[in-house]
Amino acid sequence: MVVLFQSQTCPINPPGAQPVLTTAQFWEVMILKCRQPELFVAPMSSSEVLEETETFIKRVVVFKEVSMNSIDWSI
Repeated sequence: MVVLFQSQTCPINPPGAQPVLTTAQFWEVMILKCRQPELFVAPMSSSEVLEETETFIKRVVVFKEVSMNSIDWSI
């Protein structure tokens, strides 16, 4: 089994951003991203939530197959 951990920091509601998200709206998007990451990450084809509590979500993610023949190596 492969276990991946990733973190990223980005500003929420930077000056001039529209629309401005509330904390509740932002949290809803984060929960959606945890439950259905394939909507946000192109190399993922599907996911399944195995277990969910108030403090964590355990899931299985399936990545799309990538053929090395489909990569353009030309300069």
